[in-house]
Amino acid sequence: PEAAPEPAPYERRAATEEELQVVQQLKDWKDATPQGLLKVKKILEANDGSADVQEGGLTRLGGLLADSKGSGSGVPAGCGLTPAALCPVV
Repeated sequence: PEAAPEPAPYERRAATEEELQVVQQLKDWKDATPQGLLKVKKILEANDGSADVQEGGLTRLGGLLADSKGSGSGVPAGCGLTPAALCPVV
């Protein structure tokens, strides 16, 4: 029997100008409240076909987490950076 053909390697499509603007918006994001993270979630859902936007969102969430950990005081009260808030976004 013939071997199945190998699948084509993943090729990331280039981001559109609009997607690049969304990526920049996410890079500048500072609102770590539950409401702010809900907005990030909505942005990611609206751009679910863009690898660049998804990467930008996840990178920014990581940055927000690192910033809160770097303060030495843990996650501030009222902050949206809790597992319950982050899991639906991720």
